[in-house]
Amino acid sequence: MFDKITIKATIDTADIETIVLRNYLEECTEGDEVYYKSTAYANFDGCFIEIRGNRLRCTCSICKLYSKGKTGKLDNSRPITFAMAVRTIKELLLRLCVRIENAVVTYYEIGITMKMSLPADCYIKQMYEVSGKLLWNDANYSAFKQQTTEKSKYFRKILKVYDKSFEAGEKGRNVGANILRIETIYK
Repeated sequence: MFDKITIKATIDTADIETIVLRNYLEECTEGDEVYYKSTAYANFDGCFIEIRGNRLRCTCSICKLYSKGKTGKLDNSRPITFAMAVRTIKELLLRLCVRIENAVVTYYEIGITMKMSLPADCYIKQMYEVSGKLLWNDANYSAFKQQTTEKSKYFRKILKVYDKSFEAGEKGRNVGANILRIETIYK
C-alpha cells in the first residue's frame, strides 16, 4: 500500500490559476512574495498543496485518494494494487497540471497491511527478537503497539511496524482485529 507521499514539481506559471481553482487553494503573502496553499478543505480532499513561484509541493496519501475516488471517503485501511496506485498518481499529476518528468518524490511511506491469526503485538514482539536490528517503541503508543528503527535527521530510511487495529481504534475507526502493518518510510 502507498500511504503518505510528498511530490515536488516545477510547474508552468500559466497553470497556477487552474491549479488554484481545481484545488481550492488560498492566496497568501509573505513580505513581497505571493504564494498559494491549501485551505481547511484539504482535510476533506486529502491533498495538502503549496505553490511558491513555479514550484509546487503536494503531500497526500495515494491509498486515501484512490479510496476517495471509489467510495467518496478518505480511507487507507483497504489494500490497493500497484496498477491502482500508478493510475491514482497519474490522475493526481493531471489535476495538479504537472508533467511526470518535472515531478520528484521526496518522501514516501510504502508497506503492507496483513490480517493475522493472533494479535499484532505478538508478531511485533517476535520481530524485535528476530530482526537483529533494534526496534524502538514509539513514545506515543503502549509497548509493542508501534515500533520503528532508529529515527534521526541522518537516517533517510526507517522501518515501522505497528498494530493497525489499535492505531485505527485510537482515531475512532474500526478496521477489524489483528491487523499488522509493516512499512518503509523514505525521507
